[in-house]
Amino acid sequence: MIKKVAICSGTLGILSYGGFYFLKINFQKNMIDKDVTYKYSPCIKRNEMFKKLQENQYDLLIIGGGATGAGLALDAATRGLKCALVEKNDFSSGTSSKSTKLLHGGIRYLENAVNNLDFTELYFVWEALAERAHTMKIAPYLSRPVSILMPIYKYWQVPYFSYNIKIYDLLADLVCYFDKGVPNSLYIRKSNTIDNFPLLRKDKLKGSLIYFDGQHDDSRMNLNLILTSAIDNYVPGQIGATVCNHMEVKNFIKDENNKLVGVRAIDKINDKEIEIFSKVIINATGPYGDIIRKLADENRKPMIQVSVGCHFILPKWYSTKNNGMIIPKTSDDRVLFLLPWENNTLVGTTDEKRIMQDDPKIQEKDIEFLTNELSKYIHVSAEEIKNDITAAWCGFRPLISTNNNKKSKFSSNKKKNNNNNINSNSSSNSNNFDDEQNNNNNNIGTHEISRSHEIIEDDNGLISILGGKWTIYRKMAQDTLDYILRKYPNELKTKYNCRTKFLKLIGCHDKYGYL
Repeated sequence: MIKKVAICSGTLGILSYGGFYFLKINFQKNMIDKDVTYKYSPCIKRNEMFKKLQENQYDLLIIGGGATGAGLALDAATRGLKCALVEKNDFSSGTSSKSTKLLHGGIRYLENAVNNLDFTELYFVWEALAERAHTMKIAPYLSRPVSILMPIYKYWQVPYFSYNIKIYDLLADLVCYFDKGVPNSLYIRKSNTIDNFPLLRKDKLKGSLIYFDGQHDDSRMNLNLILTSAIDNYVPGQIGATVCNHMEVKNFIKDENNKLVGVRAIDKINDKEIEIFSKVIINATGPYGDIIRKLADENRKPMIQVSVGCHFILPKWYSTKNNGMIIPKTSDDRVLFLLPWENNTLVGTTDEKRIMQDDPKIQEKDIEFLTNELSKYIHVSAEEIKNDITAAWCGFRPLISTNNNKKSKFSSNKKKNNNNNINSNSSSNSNNFDDEQNNNNNNIGTHEISRSHEIIEDDNGLISILGGKWTIYRKMAQDTLDYILRKYPNELKTKYNCRTKFLKLIGCHDKYGYL
């Protein structure tokens, strides 16, 4: 008996040690060396960048200056690749600056994964929690932990939500090797709940759960990723990326085999058209991904279903300095956040289909939905909330359409069919494109579509990174470049493997220019 106990204990100990060793190795993968020396130098001016675009042939040309494009530029530059990035407007002027400002694994996605035993969705949460820890560490002056209060109005919800949130904590601890960067969740009673959130309705309130996620300044984080990528030898071996905003791609340059070798782009500041040549071209334009694919090949059909996320700003007294709130289930099965933000309160978000357009505006129905749902939980009427709105914005999510037939190894969307045919994009002012896009996912709500990402290579060689969300921008960039380097081992030579994990961004420097 003693021998069996000893054998079982020893086996359990070995397995535990092996498991923790695996977690440690996984945590340290793609991590920048801890003793790396960061060398800061000012970025070169835009007119010099513009000149370099005309004079050089690049290993990679990235179209899109949002979070994904910025992550690609930094990853490519730190691997020692010669990289260029162009953005038709200003950096982070689109979806990447119009988020809920959260760095999160996705508490709602975890609930779906647990309830449906969906391990692909669980892995998506696992990856997102790892990337949350990464992004919070690379620029601590742009991010912070935020506590989010979940009010409980039925006793059965206490064990139900506690179970899900404790799994959320455990996954974060494991994937980050117990260095997740935010505190653990806790349950508090009704009296403490009211102290933490005075506006909350008290009727039938039982208590609340408080869990923690990350919050960041999305547009500045995006910009600092791009600026960091543009510095020569910021880390040893880095080749500064050539980055240029207000450069719109008008068409593609093809060789005799119909493969893409460059683009024709126009500088919207001085109205000058130039040609930019590159071995590989990456489409990282988020919700515009289909439009760029259609520009390269007019026969492509849409793969993206855009959904609109609307937010508005209220005075600071709607929240507290230390606590936000999550409404775990709205009338249409979504979640709603009310968060402290820059001495104000941020409310969002919606999640519904809408036709793609530049600079979307919040609609009256969006405001009514948000104010009505919020008024169910706080002692302020919907009309009063509406009168207190000081600002509002909308952004498009680039969701992978459940109607497309391409299955990618990087996708965790269980609703896809496994077929090998790829169909793609269309033009921004094509009625057929709008009709096709509007018919995508017509049987389900966009809040049910996975936030996973896919890497698509068209016959002409255009690489597109589609889908995803802000929190996992670094992993999306790594997956894309790893795919490209496997695809083109002779054309593209790198000095380093991916090393962007926990790489500090500019702004973390002391007066001598070192971290």
